[in-house]
Amino acid sequence: MSMEVHDAYEFDNEAPRPVDPETVANGTFEHLTEGQGAVSAGVYAEGGAHLATDKGDELDKRTLTLLVAGMLVALIVVVVFVVSKLSAPAQTAEQAAVPEQTVVSTDQGVTVRGYTYRLQQGDSAYQLVEESQTSGASPVSLGDLAGTPAGMVLYDGAIIIPENLKDGTWDIMAYTIGSGWTQLMNQDGKPTTGKGELTDVQLEATTLVLTAGSERIEVPLVW
Repeated sequence: MSMEVHDAYEFDNEAPRPVDPETVANGTFEHLTEGQGAVSAGVYAEGGAHLATDKGDELDKRTLTLLVAGMLVALIVVVVFVVSKLSAPAQTAEQAAVPEQTVVSTDQGVTVRGYTYRLQQGDSAYQLVEESQTSGASPVSLGDLAGTPAGMVLYDGAIIIPENLKDGTWDIMAYTIGSGWTQLMNQDGKPTTGKGELTDVQLEATTLVLTAGSERIEVPLVW
């Protein structure tokens, strides 16, 4: 029995072949020198680190810009507030201590704190009425008087009305805004009254000056 011997390379053309020493020697075979693999990997890693650092720097700059803008807005608000306070006319202690003082006749009114107060004659008595200067509402009656008013005085938040009574005497009524009616009392805690008919009402500083006939009557409002 005869056997044919074939060259092994004929059946195994696709098998890996040994490296030609001459190829290695001539430098035509690409290879990495010692440490080159680590260096190449480091280059890629360094490139990624630069990208991350640049992105972080961009975020930090944006955050810093927003913080600076917020501080500038807050500073502008504070400056505007301070300037408005400084430019507003300051009220001196002397001005604040001066009470509201006005003397009017019975057919006039006084305006204080956005309201006008005036006397109005009703069917049976005089009334003190209050009228808002802003709401446009109808006048409101604050109460009737027992006599005929001789005048009206606004003094430090109170409306003082000296009046002549039917029995030939006079007294002084006072309406304190926000509190109500009372008679004007003297230093002894008694109502201030007198005989005669009041013909004139004046205010001198803190003293109410009344005229009854030829008599001058001084009524202190502060003691």
